[in-house]
Amino acid sequence: MAPKTFYGDSEVQKKVTETAEKVFETLKEEGWEFSESTEITCDYLGAATADGYTLDKKPTLRCTVGFKWSYRDESTNESLTKRVRYDYYLSHGITFPEHWKTAFKCDFLSRIAQEAAVRFAQESAFEDVSCRFAGAPLPVEVYTDGRIAAGSILKMAWSGIPVEHVLCAHVCDQTWLCHRGSFTGDALSTNPFGESDLAPIDLSTDLWYDGQERPRKRIRAHLPIGHLADLASKHDRAFNALVARAHFEAEVTRASTLHAAVDESRALAGYDPNPFNWTGGTRLDICYLWSIRTPGGCERQLSFVRLNDLISSGRRVPFPQRASTVSDENRQGKLEIEAQNELTLRRTHCVYLGVEVRPGRFEKDPHKWHLGFDRSKAEVTFEWPNVIDRDGTTHRSSVRADNASWGVPHNPLFEASASGITFTVDFAEALGKAVHEKIDFQGVAVEGDAPKLLKQMPNGGVDCQDIPVYWTLPDGRCVSYSLREMANLRDDDIAPQDSHDAYLAVAKELGYDALGKPENDEAFEKYRLDPGTATERRWEILNWQRPADEPSPCWWLANAAAAKAADEEDQDSPVKLVCRSLQVLRLELRATRCATSLKLRQEWEASGNQRSFS
Repeated sequence: MAPKTFYGDSEVQKKVTETAEKVFETLKEEGWEFSESTEITCDYLGAATADGYTLDKKPTLRCTVGFKWSYRDESTNESLTKRVRYDYYLSHGITFPEHWKTAFKCDFLSRIAQEAAVRFAQESAFEDVSCRFAGAPLPVEVYTDGRIAAGSILKMAWSGIPVEHVLCAHVCDQTWLCHRGSFTGDALSTNPFGESDLAPIDLSTDLWYDGQERPRKRIRAHLPIGHLADLASKHDRAFNALVARAHFEAEVTRASTLHAAVDESRALAGYDPNPFNWTGGTRLDICYLWSIRTPGGCERQLSFVRLNDLISSGRRVPFPQRASTVSDENRQGKLEIEAQNELTLRRTHCVYLGVEVRPGRFEKDPHKWHLGFDRSKAEVTFEWPNVIDRDGTTHRSSVRADNASWGVPHNPLFEASASGITFTVDFAEALGKAVHEKIDFQGVAVEGDAPKLLKQMPNGGVDCQDIPVYWTLPDGRCVSYSLREMANLRDDDIAPQDSHDAYLAVAKELGYDALGKPENDEAFEKYRLDPGTATERRWEILNWQRPADEPSPCWWLANAAAAKAADEEDQDSPVKLVCRSLQVLRLELRATRCATSLKLRQEWEASGNQRSFS
């Protein structure tokens, strides 16, 4: 039964504003963390018209109305318009875009690409390596009206008969990469849009026209006319992935044919890097573009990883396939490195055990594994000391040797880790030392006549990853963090408020150079008119002092560290100055944690440029 209550525009806006506020509070209660500047709002747009929406027309029950959801913070400004029938809204209200919750988890996807490039360069013989976050495949609309565009289905002359092909990506002139469906023998493949079946077709010569002579001989398996569109709709995820991949292959082919440079933006045109636009949940395959420069040119390769594996399992960006070809001579060393990376990147002590050759006995050396065994596919085992599984054994996980470069699975601090595992005091103490050598684990607080701290784990250590415990920081402060929170602490979190170390830590995270507050405003204004280049270092002529407190303005060099690590041409570029308080930069770092890359932080450290305040 249709509702009988009608509201004016102002009443509707009041109700949707209340809905947005309630949604925001609910998200916070669910554990989502937002910066102080974050806003989630919803606006009533009015009745739908041919040109958009209007508030001048009173909607009827069957009228379509629009609502605009918005999400804003320091680095993001997203919006989404929802259309519903007015009677449906009156009965059910307006709902929050659920797929945005996935987007909230994805602010690290670009950062891990940069970290992967650094790791690959360290573990391979290649020095000039980059990894670019591409995103998820864009949805592709299918056309059957004869237009020439990606997603169009046209009849091609194939073995003398008309066979439907879908245009996937334009190469050059009238050549397109096309697909007719994938077959295994005479049967349709389980993946009907296999990338290996992409084929270049010249529309000027291969389009079918009525009246062509048909052969009498039997031809290879193909889809009946009219079935390809239905297949694309039924397997839309595989189809979207195919078209996205086709854009990449088409651009590489075009560049090779024309002896031109690859346009990476054009090559990745089939992928959307904005997670707020993704509607496939966490089952999406996320794409990364690897570029490796060699004396023979630049090699590019796409790698894919399931979004859920990145968010829940902590997997890393897969290395290029050529990196998986590891000789037995250095395979053990690389597996040892993966165990060490769990300590350096995730702050948890991990040990490489090797292949289990007999129950409870492991062999690290690949040469001593079974002869004739494909060692790249061997199951290797890693162990986390001081973590106990529910069966009383030390926590272990296994992974195929050639997949270990993606990261060791089942880290005990992962959100998707198994339940019933026990953390010991030794684990907590080692975790603190992994974050900073002067962080000490203090344990839990025991109430009584004389409250005190006892060095023991809460809940007997069972599933205590998110239970706050006490730690002593290098400056003597006693703070309360859970194990997971401690593992994610950064230098700027550890540094005391309003200290010299705090400015250096934030500068390190951002790749900045902290200057401070100029002692002579007149001299500084003169310098601002002509700051010079990084190589000239004119800022050193001025006298600087630390600001009075963290909310006070502070000047930073935004490109000095990068210029020092770049070539001479970049060093001649003008110095970029930024005036931001330390407090504001702290908030930005804690809100996004993607303001800098691991490589940039390492370059900053290598430069040794830790300026002091006078």
